[in-house]
Amino acid sequence: MKRCVILVLLVLLVVSAVGVSAQDAAPASTITFNPVTFTFGPEIALGVFSLQSAGTPPEAPAAPGGPVPPGSYFTFSGTATAPGMYTQGNDNLYVFPVSGFAQYPADSQVNRELAALQTLLADQPDLAGVTALPYLPLATGGFAFIAQAEYLETDTLTGVRYLTSIRQDVGESLDGQVQYVFQGLTKDGQYVVTLRYFVLTGVLPTTPTADLNYDEFAANYNQYIADITAQLNELDADAYTPSLSALDAFVGTVTVAG
Repeated sequence: MKRCVILVLLVLLVVSAVGVSAQDAAPASTITFNPVTFTFGPEIALGVFSLQSAGTPPEAPAAPGGPVPPGSYFTFSGTATAPGMYTQGNDNLYVFPVSGFAQYPADSQVNRELAALQTLLADQPDLAGVTALPYLPLATGGFAFIAQAEYLETDTLTGVRYLTSIRQDVGESLDGQVQYVFQGLTKDGQYVVTLRYFVLTGVLPTTPTADLNYDEFAANYNQYIADITAQLNELDADAYTPSLSALDAFVGTVTVAG
């Protein structure tokens, strides 16, 4: 037991050290961890925690959001919705070797999601009106909406980016709950690169409606979601915090060594 505790502490110290070194570098930081390199400025985050994960063992019991393939994980601190200097939030970059998906059944949800991403990027159908898009690691709920969906190509990646909110209930969408999502592949097809980052819209409420009539709200939920989707689509990319342009540019810095 003592050995396990010591190992955990060592991991935490290493992760913290990565975050501090990124925080101290200004105005921009370039991080290289295993095969992944990227650059971010203070408009994206103040620090980053890096972790190499063996992923979910193939024999592990089914769990919401799983299995998660092996790969490199990065969690950003000091972001728009988690502004504390050393606050570890939910803004994450993941890089998964495609080869790591092979340990799970071909018909598993994680492999179906990978196949959907590969097909989407190969065919690039019109994204207008889509209600679902690839989402890795797996979601633990459903898409409330899809907005600002666009294909995004960088020097090393091909992908799709969009805004969404993952929900397990019928409820109001609040500012700070909207995710910028990038789902992509390296151009050699060997790695999946995904970014999930919470943004501020400036137009959604920040607190729930105190006197909300839930039955009435639920009965009109489809129209409510349609209105939010239209509102977010009409917003200029630079109206978000951080701007969608800044997040797109950040994705453009991500490279994965073969």
